Amino acid sequence: LDGTTLVKYGLMYGSPESYFHSKIPLCNVLVNYENKCRHIVNGIPCYLAFDYAVNKLPTPICHELVKTVNPICYHEISVPCWALHEINNYEPYGYKSQSKESIIYESLLTNPKSMLSSKLMLLLENSCMKSCTIIRSCDSNHQTNIPCKLVYSLLVNRGNLKQCDSLVSK
Repeated sequence: LDGTTLVKYGLMYGSPESYFHSKIPLCNVLVNYENKCRHIVNGIPCYLAFDYAVNKLPTPICHELVKTVNPICYHEISVPCWALHEINNYEPYGYKSQSKESIIYESLLTNPKSMLSSKLMLLLENSCMKSCTIIRSCDSNHQTNIPCKLVYSLLVNRGNLKQCDSLVSK
């Protein structure tokens, strides 16, 4: 084996009996390992790659950046692969938006249906530097544009936006 060898997750190389009970010295030649997510980890010692492949050891956490839709503001973002599954299944407002627009109803901000871990919320908070349109609770014609970063703060702290200052005619 050499640095161009690729060991893949889930493949058994040889018989299980010979692999798990062998007294072969550990091979430290560096190989490439294809993780469960199909991203390649370069420069893994050979013996570790084979242990990962047959689930003898937990596979390495994948930090490869992947694109997804932010479930809070609906903008496209890049996140580490390890966070993708939980982020894609997170529904802070109780539904998955089919809209490509970043429009959020104010009433949903103060009563999120669920929360992610603080580590993932921080990751999402720092992933988007755009703005969202908030449909105000006072009137569906009133809107406020706020930075997405503020949306996270409102969700986490269950805070309120400043009072609507739209002028209305009587």
